[in-house]
Amino acid sequence: MAAESMPIAEGNVSRVRTLLVDDNDDFLDGLSAWLDGDPKLEIVGRAHSGREALDRVAQLHPDLVLMDVSMTEVNGFEAARRMKSEAGAPSVILMTFHDSHAARLEAWAAGADSFLAKSEITERLMLLIDDLIRQRDREQEEAAAAARGTVSKKSKSFAKVSETRKPSKQGLPRDLDDPSSG
Repeated sequence: MAAESMPIAEGNVSRVRTLLVDDNDDFLDGLSAWLDGDPKLEIVGRAHSGREALDRVAQLHPDLVLMDVSMTEVNGFEAARRMKSEAGAPSVILMTFHDSHAARLEAWAAGADSFLAKSEITERLMLLIDDLIRQRDREQEEAAAAARGTVSKKSKSFAKVSETRKPSKQGLPRDLDDPSSG
């Protein structure tokens, strides 16, 4: 990920550089139109397959990839796995119409930051994105504090994982554990 795209603080003017990936143009058009109205997000590109998504990530250095799991050539799980194996990988939220416990497990194994049924997009997507922004901001603050040789009060006291990522009994983040959670 390009260093200049990293500052995505809530109060910052920088926007979350977002790549949309789905093999359905109608879905991409609708999602793009809906997200385009959010001042925190900047849609930097679109892709129609996992293979194309991997190329776009290398070219565009997005902060966030919203990606369908069922696509031709390279599916979303494999594309996420490859993205997350690279240094500076973007956050990845995998999406599907076919929500199941097995799909959530596969998303977790692929290294996805979150998983979302497409039927839940309007209720949960922005909450997940806000959570990822806060998480990235905390990591950047802690890295800056470590570079200065200090530890911030926030990082000392921050022990709670966000509600959508809190581990469940099975050890999976809650959003990946149960299709009906949320």
